[in-house]
Amino acid sequence: MLLFLGAKYEDIADVKDIDTLLYKVYYEYYLPFAKYGIDVRAIKGIYNTKGTSFKEKQIALQVLLCESKDKELIK
Repeated sequence: MLLFLGAKYEDIADVKDIDTLLYKVYYEYYLPFAKYGIDVRAIKGIYNTKGTSFKEKQIALQVLLCESKDKELIK
């Protein structure tokens, strides 16, 4: 899931405890999405899309984030 949210393998490879994992999931990777109004259901919907590759899902998530940032700038 962290790789899907944009984490680099090197940043998460050494995580061995649940507290660190939860911190990384929420504060480092999910919070930027939440800041722009993207909720967990939207992320889950992209992640669960059948018939698309992992890379296509990552791209779709990044597009969603960019579009949300653009909408925020217009406000």
